[in-house]
Amino acid sequence: MSDASSEPGDPPPFLLGLTLAGSVSAGAYLAGVVDFLVRALEAHAAANPDRPVVLKVLSGTSGGGTSASLLVASLLDGIGGGEGAKTLAYVDPDGEARSCGIGLGRLHRLWVEELDLAGDAARTGMLDVEDLEAACAAGRPIPSLLSGLAIDRAADRALGGARWRRGRPYPFLARPLDLFVTTTNLQGVVYGVQFAAGARHAMSRHGMARHFSVEGLGAHPVGSAWLDAYLDAGVRIETPAPGEPVDLRAREAVGAATAWTELRESAVASGAFPVGFPARFVPTRMGEHALLDPAKPGEGGAWPLEAARFREGTDPAATRPNVMPAPDWGAADPAPDGDATYVAIDGGVINNEPFEYARYTLRRAREGAAREGVDWLAPNPRDAKTADRAVIMVDAFPEGGVFGAVSPGNEDDVAAAGLPGVIGGMFAALLAQARFKPAELVAAYDAAVKSRFMIAPSRDPLGDEAPVYSSSLLACGAMGGFSGFLDRRFREHDFILGQRNCQRFLARHFTLHPENPFFAAAGPWSGAEGEERPIVELTGPLAEPIAPPALPKMTLAELEALGPGILGRADGLARTALASAAPGWLVRIGLRAWWRLAGRDQAGALVLRRLEAALVEHGLMELALEPELRRALARADQAPPPGATLTTPARRKVLGLLILAGARPLTLAEIGKGLARARRRIGDPDALPARTLADAPTDDATAMRELLDLLAACPQDHPYRVEATAAPDGTPAWRLARLAGPGVLARVATLIGRAVG
Repeated sequence: MSDASSEPGDPPPFLLGLTLAGSVSAGAYLAGVVDFLVRALEAHAAANPDRPVVLKVLSGTSGGGTSASLLVASLLDGIGGGEGAKTLAYVDPDGEARSCGIGLGRLHRLWVEELDLAGDAARTGMLDVEDLEAACAAGRPIPSLLSGLAIDRAADRALGGARWRRGRPYPFLARPLDLFVTTTNLQGVVYGVQFAAGARHAMSRHGMARHFSVEGLGAHPVGSAWLDAYLDAGVRIETPAPGEPVDLRAREAVGAATAWTELRESAVASGAFPVGFPARFVPTRMGEHALLDPAKPGEGGAWPLEAARFREGTDPAATRPNVMPAPDWGAADPAPDGDATYVAIDGGVINNEPFEYARYTLRRAREGAAREGVDWLAPNPRDAKTADRAVIMVDAFPEGGVFGAVSPGNEDDVAAAGLPGVIGGMFAALLAQARFKPAELVAAYDAAVKSRFMIAPSRDPLGDEAPVYSSSLLACGAMGGFSGFLDRRFREHDFILGQRNCQRFLARHFTLHPENPFFAAAGPWSGAEGEERPIVELTGPLAEPIAPPALPKMTLAELEALGPGILGRADGLARTALASAAPGWLVRIGLRAWWRLAGRDQAGALVLRRLEAALVEHGLMELALEPELRRALARADQAPPPGATLTTPARRKVLGLLILAGARPLTLAEIGKGLARARRRIGDPDALPARTLADAPTDDATAMRELLDLLAACPQDHPYRVEATAAPDGTPAWRLARLAGPGVLARVATLIGRAVG
């Protein structure tokens, strides 16, 4: 099959690939982007049959892999059909009531409604201990810090009752629709490189991209020269007869493995964030990693390289010279259906942006080139007048690292060069290097290229500044992307922001020159001379501007309500660790006593303080400070200290440092050092958005004193009132009054009470 329409007389489509990057709880943002994009593509297909825009390939990793897979399941209902006929109400930053549509109900339900840390009577939360109880009873090790059962049951609820309700293919989807879901294979697939004189070198591949080929959802026949050359047909997924159900439960519940259950397994495994969520077993076949039977197309195995598996010009049914490395299956008998099950964790560990799979799927064969070696695939046209295909990457965390020069005179750098620092830095460096893609970096360097685009959390420019693209704009962006699991409002915010960003991207950035052949059958362009024309033109309700959502905030009481669940999960982790380690009875008694008397409460308090500090620094905590202070100072006939405010990020960082310190008071020097470290991690303050550390100099002791004086003016019962004290050497220091802790006698009495109890 060619890479364009195979029906004579049909207008050539603009081919589209969609890559969804890793996201953790910011999958809610990806879901909002995808929801609006699919609705826009459907409306465009209905209004402009002479200008087809066809989605050919999806690729995703981590939360993006989950979202890409859920998109396929959601489309079974029809856009806006089944569970999808909803409207999400919200308020904008000015307090105005707003709403936005939801077209993909299952995608929205999983990311916005289901994935909670605490859970409720109807939902298993991630702090549930049922998985730990099972592991403890069986003497197995801790599966993960958070409950994997919560993920499984959320998937069951979000995917339950799926059926092919629409019953007819979508005109904006390709036939077949290719889907690549990445995971990290902890065992790896071994490849041997043969050298002269029988010498052999072996390497292991750990980054997996499982290929599914979906038939029946799309109407537009589109092939892939790259996949054809590798004879990679993918794991075939068929839609059932119209109205018939699709069972997306786990294979244990279904009673057998189906392509749909395999899709579910890969989607869950792709998001198995290491340590946080449990690793998963992914049952695959040897034929998904290599073509083992030349007479039978493979179910995977295409590499994003221009080397073809087999030389050209021989009978497909005959054995042909292999020009690609073949896996070494060891003592196992290689067969297409041979068992190649592996333990999988988050695909983002190796490949957090599987852009290359989408790009290669879209590439056409170069005319007259042999399918071996290099340069047999043509590059995708990049000019605004000639581009006819593009990949859109949706990335909730576009920032990456920042450069920072190190110095032997900096105590933090000296510590980083010590053994503990080297061990921690080594793993971070290996992870970053595994994700580094020089070929993609070079190809994306030219901003005028019209074959690749990105949608990321963005905010319109304020005044003369440039537009801001940053995960700091997400409510799910704190705590490394885990903050969204704390509160549904955070996930709703990011879902709406995703829709808004996608709407503006389609209108302002997803454009071509009006002379591009894609617009040959279109009506006249009303834009200004030299202005590019949108590929997908928004009309009707889709063109009505989506207002930004107001940033939600948790209260301290809401955060502290998570305390019992955190302590319960901590208890379960401690019990499971002791059961699996099986220490001697005396050690076990001692550890249990320490945990009950001190360790449990210390661990719970530390977790809550870290959560609170992260939310405060990200602007997600309701501080209730400035109104309280204005009232308090008015009663005392005082004016606020000049220049002191609690809305700037650096001052929120100061508050975060005080929260993390707990009962230990901090001096001005320690606070200044904490600010300096934070600024060093995030790079140039002048280049950062307003909700990052971009204000006062780190050595501005006057500004810090003004802030501390302002916090000291809080009412006695305010949770963020600061009290002045002294460090052990007599230096003035400050701490939060509510974290000062009880005296020694009170602590001893508490411990005695627990021991007796």
